Amino acid sequence: DFGEMVEWIGNGKVGEKPQAQILSQTNVEEIAEQVEYKPNSKYEDLIVVDCGEFVIEGFIDKCTYYEDEKEVEILDYKTGNTDKADKYKSSDYKQTNLYAYQKENEGYNIKNCAVKMYNRKGNGSEKSPIRLTGEVLDIDTPYNRKEVEKWLKNDVTKVAKEISECYQTYLKIFK
Repeated sequence: DFGEMVEWIGNGKVGEKPQAQILSQTNVEEIAEQVEYKPNSKYEDLIVVDCGEFVIEGFIDKCTYYEDEKEVEILDYKTGNTDKADKYKSSDYKQTNLYAYQKENEGYNIKNCAVKMYNRKGNGSEKSPIRLTGEVLDIDTPYNRKEVEKWLKNDVTKVAKEISECYQTYLKIFK
């Protein structure tokens, strides 16, 4: 359902029709025309990763299910300056791998993880509105379960504990 995936198009709102806030309606329609709508795909597919003391919730922009093989393809849509695409090619980029990790926990094999990046220019001001250039990059983000587990254990858990400690301090002071 197209309405379920509108959120990734320029920070619009999920609804029945495409809506744009950052991108122009014309740009939203340009992207929508380029998306391959497979009947076995789900847009804004909810994942919840149970990390024991906390959970991580996220939404896969496009998850394509191949039930015969019990496989999934994970695709994350981005708009931005393609000159900065290297950050999505880096092993430091974990978003699609986190999604794959949860799908694997649900019993799926991971067929592919990738980012589709639509180049945009402008800063959103009246004099320099954000607009698409037409350049599109397909960026593979290979899944590595061991790297995700290490990241969850070392980095994410540390940050979650720090947030919890800050919240406990807040409760002591303001409650």
